[in-house]
Amino acid sequence: PPSLRPLSEHPPAPCSTTAGMALLRRANWRAIVSSPLAAPVTGQARLSRMFSATPQEAVEVEPDWPFDVDAGPLFCEKENRCFLVDGKRCSQFQQRSRTKGLLQDIRDSSGSWGFLLVRNIVFEPNEFTSLHRRAEAIAEMPQEAKQLLHIEKNPLRRGWAPVGHAAWQQGGAPSQYESFEVARGEGGDALGPWPSAELKDAEGFKEEVGAAFERLERAALQLSTAIASALGVSPEAFNSQISNASPSSLRFLSFPTGPPSPPSEAATSPALFTLLTQSRPTIQILDEEGQWNVPLCGPDRTVLLFGEALAELSKNHIPASKYRFATDGAEPTHIVEFSVHLNPDVKMEPLAEFKEEGHAAAGPPKTQLELLQQRIQAAC
Repeated sequence: PPSLRPLSEHPPAPCSTTAGMALLRRANWRAIVSSPLAAPVTGQARLSRMFSATPQEAVEVEPDWPFDVDAGPLFCEKENRCFLVDGKRCSQFQQRSRTKGLLQDIRDSSGSWGFLLVRNIVFEPNEFTSLHRRAEAIAEMPQEAKQLLHIEKNPLRRGWAPVGHAAWQQGGAPSQYESFEVARGEGGDALGPWPSAELKDAEGFKEEVGAAFERLERAALQLSTAIASALGVSPEAFNSQISNASPSSLRFLSFPTGPPSPPSEAATSPALFTLLTQSRPTIQILDEEGQWNVPLCGPDRTVLLFGEALAELSKNHIPASKYRFATDGAEPTHIVEFSVHLNPDVKMEPLAEFKEEGHAAAGPPKTQLELLQQRIQAAC
């Protein structure tokens, strides 16, 4: 297909898109993905295909691919603004049509590609670029200042961490990338932890990151409503289980310059879903055919990854995205990701609409917090 090209053909580039070609490719791909000749793959069968396929060579995915989703219809009414080129508000008919297209894209993408490229979530590209600069500032902090923020000093393991704790213990540089994470405390307390005054351009850091966290929370609620609607369950099925007490987090990842890094270990997120923006193409996502896809986008697109909590509650109708990171090392690369979690005590079991009569669970389901803690311990 024209929107998928082998990595060997050209180096990663900032994304650009042409509206006409986007619509043409979108229509062609929609015809292929939704073809009545293709047998539907759902639930456990879909999950089995997605994780048993043999990974192929990674290919690049341009922003004008079929599931480049315009999320504007979810936000334009509340924000009292239009995200279309001409800036005119849609009629109710147009609004419903755009929303239906969004829901169909979620259904199609979750079954075949495992991720979405999302635009118009009330964040401008320059705002994400500013957050990437904040990630760079954290990476440039002295190691001693980073140690004060080490996740081992925080009960919920928020703060700074290298990949592989041995990197810090041996006094060396992070093995592949380092991260800094903020979240609310237990019971929905204030966000934290926060870096010290040794942070470059520390002025306004807390205010900017805190405001971004709250805006991403609001955007996530609208997106979770759309995902629930795409599944055919109550629009509030997930929102009713999200509050200030949920362990949602905002994480900054920094990849240093140097030799090209091999792909990191493939992973899934314990979250409901994750919103991710990158300064340069870095993330790779596995599709159900075993192909690693590289979204060719920078801060002008947000990558939406489906999480384990969503897979559990939907009984794998939307499987968790399997992803990894790889960089060419030519220049520093920064990622900002917002992981949307349910409330700590929400049980990881199928919603009522997906439960089978007479089917007994193998054991007591984990809660969202237990699932998160299990993944944190495994990572350590």
